[in-house]
Amino acid sequence: MYEDNDEPGGPEMEDETPRSLVHVPDSSEELNPLRTADLITEATHFMRTHWDDIKVFWKAIGGEGDSPTGSRVGDMWQMTFEIQKVAATNGYATLATVNANDLRKALRRGYKRLTGDSVIALEKQGIRLRIGFRR
Repeated sequence: MYEDNDEPGGPEMEDETPRSLVHVPDSSEELNPLRTADLITEATHFMRTHWDDIKVFWKAIGGEGDSPTGSRVGDMWQMTFEIQKVAATNGYATLATVNANDLRKALRRGYKRLTGDSVIALEKQGIRLRIGFRR
């Protein structure tokens, strides 16, 4: 079946240069950072499970509710920081430790996944409604 030098692990294997070993990380700090898609998915799951806590901010951004900060940008940032606080105690450690700006971007994309509407459209609606209230 095999000729003299055709056996697996035969003499040809000895001539190969040794390959570097694959390192298995010792701690989670050595793992690659989350991909953006993973962060968006985690943010989407968080929003779905904690919608009652954060819908106040989305309504304020869309002009349907009172603004906690008086500014749509301030509302977005306050929501981001509130989510980081809540996430730390509710099993979403990734959201609690990620950079706030990256979380804000993930929340915006996650909102579109959940509702089908972009946050930009929501913000523009909020601006239109606020101008209408002033007149």
